[in-house]
Amino acid sequence: MRVLWSHLGTGDAATTQTLATMRALVTAATRDPYLVQTARNLVARAASRDPADQAAALYAWLKARYRFVKDPLDYELVVPPRRLLDDIRRQGFFQEDCDGSAVLLGALAESVGVPSRFHVYSRRPPQGVGDSKFSHLLTEL
Repeated sequence: MRVLWSHLGTGDAATTQTLATMRALVTAATRDPYLVQTARNLVARAASRDPADQAAALYAWLKARYRFVKDPLDYELVVPPRRLLDDIRRQGFFQEDCDGSAVLLGALAESVGVPSRFHVYSRRPPQGVGDSKFSHLLTEL
């Protein structure tokens, strides 16, 4: 669980590779009993069983525990959701950039049946060797 995924590259191919890695991490995380139980506990507190209320409960919980930090220069790091949950359990918060929070939110949502997808929200011209050409993304639930 302590492995970090890193990608070097530029342009649309690197963005596609990063998004595919993120999707694979979400899919794998939905089979993690600890992550699934955490998500179930969180949606049990939702206003109703409506997927929109469940998504809102997951988002609110995650937002309260998220601290933004940038990726290292020339790398796009994607951290497995379980590691981020372990950070929350250990220290009360996790530190990541937008793709880390997107992966964790997607994994929590999909583990309780709320579909998710990643949306590249902001693009910029490549600025460095490992620039994957997006400056922000989010999880749509």
